[in-house]
Amino acid sequence: MFVSLLYFLAVQIIFGVIFSCIGLLKVRQRMLGLRSPLAAGDTSVQTYQRFAAARRRITYPSLKISRILLFGVITSITVLPVVFSRTFDLTIILASLDVFWPWVLSCQVLFILLSLALGIGHIIGGLVFSLVGAFVVDAEAVRFFCISHLQRREIMTLSLRSALLNTLPVILFFEAIALPFLYFPPASVSAFLLSKNPLPVQMPFALLLLLFFSALCVVGTIGVVVYAVFDAHLYAFTNALQPMTQTPWAHLAPRIAAYARLAGVEFSSIQVQQDLLGTFNVGCLGLRKPMLFISEFFLRHSEWRQQDAIVSLVIGLAKKQVNRYMLLSKLASSVVAIACIVIVPLLGNVAFLQGLEPIRFITFFLLSLIGVLALCIGTSSYLWRLQTRNYREADRIASYLTGDPAALMVALDVLYAFDGKRLDYYSEQTCKLDELAHQSWPHAPQASLPVPAVFALGFGSRYLSTSLDQATSPDPVPTTPYQNLPD
Repeated sequence: MFVSLLYFLAVQIIFGVIFSCIGLLKVRQRMLGLRSPLAAGDTSVQTYQRFAAARRRITYPSLKISRILLFGVITSITVLPVVFSRTFDLTIILASLDVFWPWVLSCQVLFILLSLALGIGHIIGGLVFSLVGAFVVDAEAVRFFCISHLQRREIMTLSLRSALLNTLPVILFFEAIALPFLYFPPASVSAFLLSKNPLPVQMPFALLLLLFFSALCVVGTIGVVVYAVFDAHLYAFTNALQPMTQTPWAHLAPRIAAYARLAGVEFSSIQVQQDLLGTFNVGCLGLRKPMLFISEFFLRHSEWRQQDAIVSLVIGLAKKQVNRYMLLSKLASSVVAIACIVIVPLLGNVAFLQGLEPIRFITFFLLSLIGVLALCIGTSSYLWRLQTRNYREADRIASYLTGDPAALMVALDVLYAFDGKRLDYYSEQTCKLDELAHQSWPHAPQASLPVPAVFALGFGSRYLSTSLDQATSPDPVPTTPYQNLPD
């Protein structure tokens, strides 16, 4: 175990150093993209948008090994030992090649540990990329473009909290997966394969592995629930929030409360977020009485029509209880993962004890795996369709509350632009909003006018926006929605 542990730690360090170097190169590329605006002294919103778009294109490379790793682990501890024990007389083979099979098993275990170390090293590299990028590039961009009042030290503290909260549980989960392969040497598997009566050797080993991985999934599921329940508190821990009533935007609080009453929604609090690069957003967090938060940078670069529209969208999300459905989706995925880890190997052991031939055993195992995966895909697909419907209904609620679908399109485009993106004109959301704008239901008086915005937005042959200098005084909040809200 000690040698395997040293190997595992050494490979983690090696991969961590490699991916950290890749992350530092990406940070350098982002810094080079910031030098041009710094040299020109151009702090305009348009220049910031170009920088944000360039920054977004320079990303840390992804590494999707989780599914392959999970399949490899399950196959390694279920299919291969049974197939080899049923197909070959391993006692005769190992009588002449008593070194070969333990070496093969050692390579199998080392491959699993290597894959886990690769994933951990990739996460560590991403952590270095996030923290160094926040301290070197993002903090300077926040100061230069006046994105928020946060100082470099505050930005580093928030970035460190966010990075540790998001990455530390994943690293610990990967380390926990490696424990059985470090604790059980390949010789214990060899003992199972060479035993004339493998049941006393195999069952404790297999059951212990199943209990361990099931416990990991249960802990992960509990973590998902904890994150959902305390989502607002955790978000406040990793972001700079301030009650709206204590900010220059205090006059918006009664207006937001009036729109919330129209939809029958109540918020626990309304917070203004001091933004970092990549965090421009509005939303609601919490299961019962959610907390509403809104980007201060967006408030500074928008006017009342956009603000009403984006707040109404959050009200629609709260009314459709998207956070609760998101939690149910994650819980369903966790349950299916536990089923995949527990049920499939148990079925394989049952088939083994019944003495099935290798080809029948493999067929039985694959059919069981396909059944569980089909359940997983079906459940995920259903919950995804449900979430998509809820988001579409939230768009309708926002449009009916304000009577101004075009303002929502412009507000979304401004938010996307702050993150280096632009509104997709061909997306389902955009097309549905355009349909709502042209349908014959009562619209707000200002709905036919272009929306004042910092960025020009056109849809088809018409312009939806005009200069932000054309902003007018806000109209009163309507006493009733312009159309009956969806349930």
